[in-house]
Amino acid sequence: MNRFFSVDLPGRLRRSGEAPRRQTPRRANTLGKMNLPPLMGRRDAAYDEAAKMLTGDLFAFDEGERRRRYRRIGTLLRCAEADTTAILELLSSPDTTVRERKLRAFFNMLAKTVTALEWFVELESTVFSDGDEQLRDFKAVQTGAELARGERMVAETEQDIVNQLRNFFERTQPRVMHYRSYARKSFSPDNAERYERSLNYHSGVYGGDGELPADIPAPEDQP
Repeated sequence: MNRFFSVDLPGRLRRSGEAPRRQTPRRANTLGKMNLPPLMGRRDAAYDEAAKMLTGDLFAFDEGERRRRYRRIGTLLRCAEADTTAILELLSSPDTTVRERKLRAFFNMLAKTVTALEWFVELESTVFSDGDEQLRDFKAVQTGAELARGERMVAETEQDIVNQLRNFFERTQPRVMHYRSYARKSFSPDNAERYERSLNYHSGVYGGDGELPADIPAPEDQP
């Protein structure tokens, strides 16, 4: 049995030849809400790992590794955005819906900014290196001083964007945590446990260094 995501299988309860019984709106709503805790746990794990990576020492790495990390942060934020969209489809409370829509817009904005950083690093590498033979003929000849000044300007711009993004993360963290705690207040003890299990499981998945799958299945219950 999987306690993370619920799937309704009315066929298992039908006798042979019996027409399928139509699911009542109330039961459909109940089954849908059962998926809220694991969805929120997975969403929160993705956001937490993105925040952890962004607030780390990114400039201890070379351009290639920074670009890889920006790409991973952007993917995590898009995972959080996608899960929030799924959460919104299950909500019935207008107040909670408003908060979740704000969170989704927040994740979307952060993902776009980090994606811009990824491409900015690629631009930096392309403009100030001779690695691409097809572009070599189109590059203007620069003196050593001009080249150093350009590299310094681009590097400082990347650092400024990262620092502003870190500052934004830190200043918005209390609001994000407030929204998260408010959404969990209505959880029953069983659903609170399911949320924590999903959060812990996906924290391990997202915290690894491998590729992020497009759709991570929920884990089976452990004995």
